[in-house]
Amino acid sequence: MHDRYYNKTNRSMAGILAAMMLVIVLFSTTFIVVHVHHNCSGDDCPICACMQQCERTLRGFGSTVPDAVSVYVPLVLIFIIISSQAGSYTMSTPVSEKVRLNN
Repeated sequence: MHDRYYNKTNRSMAGILAAMMLVIVLFSTTFIVVHVHHNCSGDDCPICACMQQCERTLRGFGSTVPDAVSVYVPLVLIFIIISSQAGSYTMSTPVSEKVRLNN
């Protein structure tokens, strides 16, 4: 019982973390796009500082995305190929074909 609760908690925490990362990326890109042509007040411009922080955040996420894609895309493709070929390796029986045998 404890293992089932622990697994459910891990899944929900992973979902929350993924949603938070998506929100951070979306808000960072939105902030940069909206404030690209702002009136800069000089070296101590708070908007420029915030834009630099958003760029650093996006670069941090950007360095992990190619690694994840290079690992997970081949695995997903292999899974799709195996699952599409799984039906050709199983034998056809009357039960699998749902044939009613009346004698």
